[in-house]
Amino acid sequence: MRQLSTLEQSRPHKHAGLICLEASFTGDATAKLFREQLVPFRKQAICDDVRLLLDAVRRSGAIACF
Repeated sequence: MRQLSTLEQSRPHKHAGLICLEASFTGDATAKLFREQLVPFRKQAICDDVRLLLDAVRRSGAIACF
């Protein structure tokens, strides 16, 4: 597994997926971020529990998005 810091800085979405907390998609403060800034990232999973999200990130090497 490669560290994100060793990847091309301008295109991390080409190398890492996102595992997101479901509330982030519906929250007023974060929904716009998902629609605009994180679109290029591959969504690997959406979790409704923080513990499940962290476990999935540890297993996959994806980026956690809270």
